[in-house]
Amino acid sequence: MNKQRQTYLLFRIRMYKDQDAFAQLHKAYYDRVFRFILLKTPTRQDAEDIANDTFVRLWRYITTTPVTEFTGLVYKISQRTIAAFYRERGVESVELDENVVQLSLPGASSIEMEVDAGLQKDKLLYLIGKLKDEYKDALFMRYVEQMSVAEIAEALDKRAGGVRVLLHRAKKALHNIIEENETVGKTIKEFDK
Repeated sequence: MNKQRQTYLLFRIRMYKDQDAFAQLHKAYYDRVFRFILLKTPTRQDAEDIANDTFVRLWRYITTTPVTEFTGLVYKISQRTIAAFYRERGVESVELDENVVQLSLPGASSIEMEVDAGLQKDKLLYLIGKLKDEYKDALFMRYVEQMSVAEIAEALDKRAGGVRVLLHRAKKALHNIIEENETVGKTIKEFDK
């Protein structure tokens, strides 16, 4: 959805409480928000509930407050809704759902390549799970949702420069975890000989 269309829809929602305009924004953003929430919740059902609650809160906010940056706002509200979910439940740990991120290797046609891609995806999800939440969020927003640095800054309540630093640190931390994991794997293989 282009920026002009988004601004028009936000205006319609704010001024006229236009449910059709909100439905268009919901349709455009629901899947992205749902995937983001699914990474942070224990079950798919919880993610659906939180996503729906996020859009209810979003409606309440947009109808009473002028909004200029919708993408950042929707992620900010989803983060707060997730936090409220965990405060209510008292749950502390979350396992990554293996169906959230879909990785594919170009030209993977043989069964061996597909199995290898599946193992790599599982390994990558496991390693990403070791990162700090702030790093996971930034990487998800940038590389899965393909959000701009400005949109991420809005969602995370940071300056654009801070987001660039955060992304750099997140990539470096993931790189270190991958290297550490490969070193452990090589040591285990040598031990098995």
